[in-house]
Amino acid sequence: TFTYKMIDNIFISADVFISTGKSTANPCPIMLYIHAGGWTGGSRANFSTPLFMEFLKRGFVVVSIDYR
Repeated sequence: TFTYKMIDNIFISADVFISTGKSTANPCPIMLYIHAGGWTGGSRANFSTPLFMEFLKRGFVVVSIDYR
């Protein structure tokens, strides 16, 4: 988990998922996941595990963010 922004003393965070054994020394594709919720609900933890696993299996780094 990384804090990428702070607004009005509220930390806005992102979770970064990298497959086991994946080297981060070289550039790789990223799948950025922005949860549903219409700016009023939800969180970066509300994701589809099978979807994330498929992207990880294909060599992507997966990033799930919160927003305010």
